[in-house]
Parts: sequence; structure tokens; C-alpha cells
Amino acid sequence: MMAADYFTAPGMNMPISIQEMLRRTSRIYFSNIPTILKVAVTIFVPAQIIIGIAGKKILPWLTHIESDLNEEIEKDYSRMIHLLSTFLYFILLEIVGCLLYSMAEAPIAEITKNAHAGLAKTTYSEAGHTVKEFFPKIFVAILLMSIASSITLCLLIFPGIYLALSWWITCPVIVVEGKGIFDSMSKSWELVSGYRCDLFKIYCAYLLSYVLVVFAINTTLFLFLAPRLVRYIFGYCIPVISFRPLGLVLRSVVYFDLRARKESLNQAKLLIEIRAKKSEGFGIENDVNEGTERGIAEGSSDIEMIECTTSPGWASQSEPLKMEGMESIWDNQASAEKKYSGFIS
Repeated sequence: MMAADYFTAPGMNMPISIQEMLRRTSRIYFSNIPTILKVAVTIFVPAQIIIGIAGKKILPWLTHIESDLNEEIEKDYSRMIHLLSTFLYFILLEIVGCLLYSMAEAPIAEITKNAHAGLAKTTYSEAGHTVKEFFPKIFVAILLMSIASSITLCLLIFPGIYLALSWWITCPVIVVEGKGIFDSMSKSWELVSGYRCDLFKIYCAYLLSYVLVVFAINTTLFLFLAPRLVRYIFGYCIPVISFRPLGLVLRSVVYFDLRARKESLNQAKLLIEIRAKKSEGFGIENDVNEGTERGIAEGSSDIEMIECTTSPGWASQSEPLKMEGMESIWDNQASAEKKYSGFIS
């Protein structure tokens, strides 16, 4: 199947390939681009408006604090204070942006999950349904992670980066595995262990490509003397609408790659997980792990493994009645009927 190409061979100890992650990300992104762009426009355009309003409210407040500090401090530390206030300004806007953009985390993770499972392409309505289901958890998780990472980033740069990388795939864990906030953060920490340097390189490659595109577009618009509003729309809003979802897809792709490496996740097991969660929603219990292990041990095909875990409980109940070394109670049924036919009249 096409989706099988998205999974890394289990037990891989090789470094994560930046090129391979970007290749998988671009394939999923462009094959689902209608739904992804609808999600992006629905969420990111209002988010940009709110961020712009927040920026106008925050900037005068920071300027007032900066002027007060310059008056109170005897020595001339104005340049340092200005740099700190500017840094704080961008940190606050980034936190606001992350919280607003978090509405897109669940739909994009759902699209990526279905692509890995080889299921039909996720529709816009299906993607939108996940917002209502997972947004509260994702919002709180991103709020906690943003505050913790920002504080440590301000005090010490490297611990902040370390925390951000450790919790980077928390949102896909929430959507795909349905775990709670702290369990998802813990699972993310566990999965990225040993691969933080690789994740740092992957994120830097994505961020560098984003900056280069924004720089190239803005430089072109500036050379053609485009109005400020045009530069804002085409130089900032459109790159955000197109590149932000790409980053969210990349995050989920890395999550599935790490699970394939550490948990031997493949398409068949992912399908079983998805069906099990749907069954739990209807109050049906399936022994997914047992079915998976039995399918692997017996060399069953993917379809057989799925059928094994979704078949009714009574489907194989007649077999245990026949014990090893003994005849089944159904053996010689015809002769038994003939022998005792005199009592049945």
C-alpha cells in the first residue's frame, strides 16, 4: 500500500533523515491540500487578526514599562532594556499565536494519522469534528508547555530548547492515542529520548525554509514598491497559512516515525488502534494487543489481523470444546443418533 511507505522499519537505530521526513511531509501535505488549506484559512486568518490586535495592545504597555525602567535606573542601560522588552514582546505574541494555532493541531494530526493508516482522505467536516473533541486538552497542554519553555528560555537558552524538543510531539499523542495532558507530555518525552538532536535539525530545516520563503517574498514586494497592506498579506499572512500546516504535518510525521522505531508501529497496528478506539466509542471491547501479537506470530496478513480483533466473541467458541487427544462432542454425531433413536420417539 502507498501508506506503508510512511513507516520506518522497526528497531531502526539510525539517525532520523531530514530529507525523508520532509519527503513524507510534503506527500501528505499535497495529497490532502484542499482540506488542509480549508482548515488553515478557517483558523489562521482569524488568528492573524487577533494577534495583530494583541500586538497593538501589548506594545504600548511594554513601551511604558521600558520608559519607567530607564527613569529609575541611574546608568544607561536603555539599549539592553529595549532589547529585553522587544524579546518579551515577541515571546508574548508567540504564546498568543501558539494558543490560537492550537485549534489546527487536531485536524492536521487526524489527516496525517489517516494517511499513515491508508484510510480515505479526511474531509473538512471530519477534520473539524476533532477540534471539538481534542481542543481543550491541546489548548491546556500548549499553554503549559509554552509557559515552561519560555521561562527557561529567558533564564537559560539551552534548557528551554531542551524542554521544547522533549514536548514537541505532545499534540499528536493526544489526538492519536487519546491520552491525558500529562501522560501525553510524558509519552512525548519518552519517544524523543535519544533523538533530540535529530529533532532539532529537522525543526531548524523547516524554520530556515520558512524564513527564506518569507524573506524572498517580502524582498520582491519591497523592490516593486508594494503598499504595506499588500506586503503584510502576501509577505506574512499567506506564508503563515501555507507553512504553518506544513509544520504541523511534519510534527505528526516525526511522531509516527518515532513510534515505528521504538514500538514497531506499522500500518496494520495503526488500523487496529483506530478501530479499537471507534469500538470503545460504541461500548465494544476488543483485545487489540492480543490480536496483534497473534497475527504477527502466525504470520497473518494485515487483513486477517484486523478481522481477528474485530470478529464477534462467539465466532470461535466451538473450538475449545475439542480438547487435545480427545474426540470432539460433535464427532460421530450420526452414530450416536442411531444408537439412541429408540429413546427419541
